[in-house]
Amino acid sequence: KRPDLTEVDERAAKDSMGYLKDFVYTAFGLQAKRNFAAISPEGKNELKLLYDAECRFLDSELARLLDEVERKHPNTLIVIMSDHGEEFWEHGSMGHATTLHAEQVEVPLVIHGPGLSPKAVSDRVSTLDVVPTIVGYLGVGPNPLWQGRDLLADGRKLDEEFVYSRTRGPDSQFGIEFEMVHHGKWKLIRDAKSGTTKLFDTTLDREEKKDLVSTHPDIARELAVTLDSRNEANREHPLRTSPDATPLSEEFRQDLK
Repeated sequence: KRPDLTEVDERAAKDSMGYLKDFVYTAFGLQAKRNFAAISPEGKNELKLLYDAECRFLDSELARLLDEVERKHPNTLIVIMSDHGEEFWEHGSMGHATTLHAEQVEVPLVIHGPGLSPKAVSDRVSTLDVVPTIVGYLGVGPNPLWQGRDLLADGRKLDEEFVYSRTRGPDSQFGIEFEMVHHGKWKLIRDAKSGTTKLFDTTLDREEKKDLVSTHPDIARELAVTLDSRNEANREHPLRTSPDATPLSEEFRQDLK
C-alpha cells in the first residue's frame, strides 16, 4: 500500500522533472531559492518508485521489440547499454552527470547474438569498447586509432584494466568538471578545476562514502599519474580534431536554425 503523501510530495511526483531541475539548480547556485518545497522521505521514495516503474515499462516494451527481432531476424547481434545511471540522494543530490559515483556511472551492458555463450561478467568496462566489440564480432578490423578494444577478444584481462570517466555536468552553467579512474578495487575521483581528489575502496565501500586519500596517499598519487597520462594521450590523439572538416556555409547555418 502506498503511504499517504503530502501536497508537496504529490506536486513533486506529478512534475518530477520540474522538481529535479529546481533541486539541482538551487544546489549549484544557479537560482536563489527553491520553487518546490523539500519533500518528505515518503516523497523521495515515491520518486524512486516512479523511476522504477518507468524502467519496468521500458523493459516490457523492449521485450516485445526483441521478441519480434529474434523471430524475424534471428541472425542479429543485440547490444543494450545506457549512457548514465541516476542518483537518488546517495551523495546528497539527484539526477545525473553531476558526480562520478557508482549510481551515476555504473550501467548495464548486455551483448546477445548467435554463437555467444551465456555468461555474466562483473568486471567494469568502458563504453569505448562497445564499437570495437561489434566490429570484431562482425569480423571487421577495428580502426587502429580507437582507444576501445574488443571485449570478446581472447586474452583480455578485464580485472587488470583501467576504466576512465569524465563529466562536465548536465549544463555548462554548473561549472562541473570531474574525472575518474578505476583500477581493481580502487577508484579515484578528481575535481579537474580545483585539483582535489577522493579515493575509495569499492570492495569494502560499495556506496563510496569513505574518502581514503589521507590513509592511502601513495595509491592516490599513482592513480592521479595514470589519469594525467590518459589526459595527455587524449589531448594528443589524432581524432581529437578534424582538420579536414568542411566549413558550414552561411546558408546551411540558417537552414539549421
